Amino acid sequence: MLSDEQEAILAVYCLPDEEVTVNMMLNQESAANTPYYPVKLVLTVPAVYPDSPPQISILSEHLSRDCVRDIKEKTSEFCKELIGDAMLISLITFVREQLESVQEDNALISQNLECSTNAETLNNVWTSVLHIDHMRSKTKYCKTLDKWISELGLCGRLVFCSKIILLILQGERNTIHDFVVRLKTACVDVDSRGHACKERMMSVLCEIQLPLTQTNRFMDYQQCEMKNCTELEELLTEAGLTEIYKEYILVLFPS
Repeated sequence: MLSDEQEAILAVYCLPDEEVTVNMMLNQESAANTPYYPVKLVLTVPAVYPDSPPQISILSEHLSRDCVRDIKEKTSEFCKELIGDAMLISLITFVREQLESVQEDNALISQNLECSTNAETLNNVWTSVLHIDHMRSKTKYCKTLDKWISELGLCGRLVFCSKIILLILQGERNTIHDFVVRLKTACVDVDSRGHACKERMMSVLCEIQLPLTQTNRFMDYQQCEMKNCTELEELLTEAGLTEIYKEYILVLFPS
């Protein structure tokens, strides 16, 4: 029962019997360019999982105690329906849906909301580069990526350069891990027969934390078509990612 989750979640976040920590982002308003506030979901996985559900903790300075208690109670009830089945991904999705409903009710949001300073935000920024082998249904694949990146509050670039496809993500480390879990476990493409399929050939080229400033990091998410590796190098140089290009990406191009 655990094999898929071990590959998709436990391999990313932790080992069995340890905590699965997922960072989510709560947007106080629906308009663009409004602040996002961190919410941490901690699932403590027991040795007898999935016959016993994980212990649930929701940590945030930006949610009222009543709100946190309400979400935990609803999630615990949801767990009871999944006893005996792999449930971690379902629980993560369920909590995210509850948070989406919370942001529509400002009464549940703590009055102590304060944006982190720019320096604190940048200190938490990690950069990951994913190499996607191919996309048979480019429109479907890209639409799914757009949706997830928006939901998770990530920034970056989806780069098409010759036959190479790179997804460069920037954000909190655990949020990027959450994205990778989705990419490995959800159907994002189609196979040679036209059937929906999961991403099996994606590889993580690097996951690294670099000194960044507001002027040399990605502040949004875009798709980019590059004619050659020179254009790609210029893009990453402007984003302060020259070392990543030289060490992890340049080797993908034939010399």
